Amino acid sequence: MRTKIGLLTLLCGGLFWILYNQQQPDIVTPEILTTSSIDQPYTNLESATVSDEARAQSLSKNQEKTPTKDQVVDDTQQLLLQEISHQIFSDDPYVEQRSLQSLIGICTESYGLEDLFKISQGLVYAEQKRTIDAVKQQCLAYQNQYPNLMSESGKKITGIEPQSRLGLLLKQRKDFSQMTEQERNELESKLLFEALRERNSAILVDVSFSHRYSKPLSQELTHLLGSQDANYLGQISQLAIVKIACQYQNGINCNATSQLMLLICSQQPDSCGLDFSSWYQQNTLPGMNRDIEVLMAYYQNAVQ
Repeated sequence: MRTKIGLLTLLCGGLFWILYNQQQPDIVTPEILTTSSIDQPYTNLESATVSDEARAQSLSKNQEKTPTKDQVVDDTQQLLLQEISHQIFSDDPYVEQRSLQSLIGICTESYGLEDLFKISQGLVYAEQKRTIDAVKQQCLAYQNQYPNLMSESGKKITGIEPQSRLGLLLKQRKDFSQMTEQERNELESKLLFEALRERNSAILVDVSFSHRYSKPLSQELTHLLGSQDANYLGQISQLAIVKIACQYQNGINCNATSQLMLLICSQQPDSCGLDFSSWYQQNTLPGMNRDIEVLMAYYQNAVQ
């Protein structure tokens, strides 16, 4: 059967959660190590004797020069803000940081991808190996472009505050595990429509997975498509959201080395090397495509 739409059911299995939803630890700044002054060699014991007062003054001067943990965090934050000042996704630094982290998140696992693929398939096919190598090359480019964002300290910076509605909604996700299912669904719906307004492809692709599985808009979709099949509605909803997302930021979250297409490649080796548009054309039937177009129009009209 030519249609492989059920593939997206598998995509959010172990590999998706490994790559997309790692818990961000609290800020951990490196301990500041200070070295004590090393006395120069002396010709006699008398000249080597240093008074307690002199030692105290020397120690005080060294402490003045030693940056505090807060200063280190602030310096790293300033470097990070400077690094992401050329916005791709948003003029809100909080949203830009979160979006970029979603884009480059795979790079934290890039040198262990073969093992992740083996967990999924038991082996790595030649097509998958080529895609993994292409992802590694892309990650090297990201490392040169965003060295502070990709550093351990940069990933743990949480002092940047949201300046937009989308940023505030993203920040609410920190309490996701404390919410009821209804509260989570409501938050994901708000995130979807705000990301649509902002035309943010990174957040849209991310949110598409919650709309595939938690179905926050199931009643509306049932009415629009005339179907009671929750699994089908979830699949069509995710594809509609992703297809919209691929129109923004020059398709950066839908190209052949994106996290989304890497997930598809991990399950479907003959899709490796394809961007989402090419994969979509090869893996959807006319009836499904019509339903996806209906949902795309619904989502886009809702924010006009």
